[in-house]
Formats: sequence, C-alpha cells, structure tokens
Amino acid sequence: MAAGDLRGAQVATLRELDVEHGSELLWGARLKPEVRLGDAVHGAAMIRHLRELAEQLWGDLEDEAVELLDQIEERLSVTRTVRGPLTPVIIGC
Repeated sequence: MAAGDLRGAQVATLRELDVEHGSELLWGARLKPEVRLGDAVHGAAMIRHLRELAEQLWGDLEDEAVELLDQIEERLSVTRTVRGPLTPVIIGC
C-alpha cells in the first residue's frame, strides 16, 4: 500500500479475509484502503460488520482495533457532514 496500489491492497486483504475471516489485523488492513479511496458509506458499513463479527466471535475487539475504528468512524462522520453522504473523500490513515 505504500506504493499507492490501493486497489491491490483491497484485493489482497479480501483474499486473506476469505481464509482468516476473524483477523482484526486483516480487517484493519482492509479498512485503510477503503477509507483512502473515499468510499465513506462502504467503510462505515464495514466497520458495523466488523463490530458485529467481533461480538459473535470474540466478544470484544482489542483496544487498538477499537481506537482505530473510532478514529475512522469520526473521520467518516465529519466527511459525510461536510461533503454529503455519498461524496467520495480521500483520507490518509
């Protein structure tokens, strides 16, 4: 992702999540390109899905994962308020 291949990062993490669906680390890696590509609506839906999955599998997310998700949700919320609900935004994570 450092080279800027965000679509490649999406594909790679999707493949990895097929194998290890419950990995918090992979979900974090999956969210970062999504947010950078500016899909705020999909990013927010992914966060909701991850929180539900975590509740089913582990009960709680790691503190670092919760902090990351909260930060991303805050950025997405600000972006939707400023630009509207469907307007893409590019955010560096």
